[in-house]
Amino acid sequence: MTSTQIIYHACRLLGYTRQGMTLPADVLADGLAALNDIVSQWRTQSLLVFAITELNFTLVINQQTFTIGPTGANFTAARPEYIKDANLVLNNVTPVVTWPLEILRDSGEWAAITVQNLQNAIPLKLYYRPTVPNGTIQLWPGSSVAYGLQLFVWGQLASFADLTTSYDLPPGYESALKFSLASDIAPMLPPKMGPRNQNSWPIIEAKARRYVANLKSINATPRRLGTDAPAMPGQGNGGYFNWLTGNLTTRGMS
Repeated sequence: MTSTQIIYHACRLLGYTRQGMTLPADVLADGLAALNDIVSQWRTQSLLVFAITELNFTLVINQQTFTIGPTGANFTAARPEYIKDANLVLNNVTPVVTWPLEILRDSGEWAAITVQNLQNAIPLKLYYRPTVPNGTIQLWPGSSVAYGLQLFVWGQLASFADLTTSYDLPPGYESALKFSLASDIAPMLPPKMGPRNQNSWPIIEAKARRYVANLKSINATPRRLGTDAPAMPGQGNGGYFNWLTGNLTTRGMS
C-alpha cells in the first residue's frame, strides 16, 4: 500500500474525486504531510503498537553510552520510541545465558546512581533516552566483556517516505489510516475538486474513531493479577486467590 493509494481513497470517501481521477500534486503533498502527522501521533501511543520487536547487538568493552538509530549510530536500527525489556546476553558461556537488565524509567533513577562512570564489570541497569535523531542507551556499569544486548522495543508504523514506496501494513491499519486521513484533510481540500459531501463527514469521523479503537483493543496486553494475600499458618509465605475455586491458595499448592 502506497501513500498515494491511501490519499486517493481518503479523497474518494469525501467525494472530492471520482473513480480513475488523478489527484493534483498539491493535494498529494498535503495528504502525505497529514498522513505522516497521523503516523507520528500513533507512534506515541502504546495501544497502537502492533508488535514487540526483538533487536540484538554486541556491546563494546568498557563503553557505557551507545546511540541507536538508522544512521550514524552505534547500533543501526529504527530509533526506538520505547524499550519495553532488555537482557544482557552472556555469550561467553555454553549454553548462552540471558540476564534481565533493570530498566530505569526516569531520569531521577539514573541521577540517583552516585558513581555513574563505572566500567569493567557486568551491566545491571539500562537507561534509555529517546533523543533525536538517534536514541541514547546508557548502561551501568560498563561491560568487561563484549556481551550481547537484547532489546524488546515497540514495533510501530514507519513514516511514509514518499508517494510511491509500497509498505506492508498490519491487518486493520489500512482502513484506520484511510478514514483518519479523510477526517484530517477534509478542511484543506479545495472546493474546485467537486461537491462537498458534508453529510458523509460524521460517518467518516465515527468510523475513524471505531477503527482506531479496534486496533487499540486488539493491541491491549492482558495483565496478570496478583494479591498481597497473607501467609497462612504453617503453609509458607504468601498465597494467591484462585478465581476458579474462589479460595485462597498457598504458593506451591494447587
